[in-house]
Amino acid sequence: MKKTIILLFMFVLPLQAQELKIASWNIAWLGSHKFNTRTADDYSLLAKYAKQLDADVITPQKVN
Repeated sequence: MKKTIILLFMFVLPLQAQELKIASWNIAWLGSHKFNTRTADDYSLLAKYAKQLDADVITPQKVN
């Protein structure tokens, strides 16, 4: 993990300092399981939210 973060900052960030927007997304209940009652419209709305984040890096949370 530590090496990944170091590589991220070495290769992703330009030499001149700029704003970097990092977001995290809790996707624990997003996948396919018996408690998932999402519809196609729900997934479309989630995709819209992801685009609105306009983040440079999006990291998932709680992936089992």
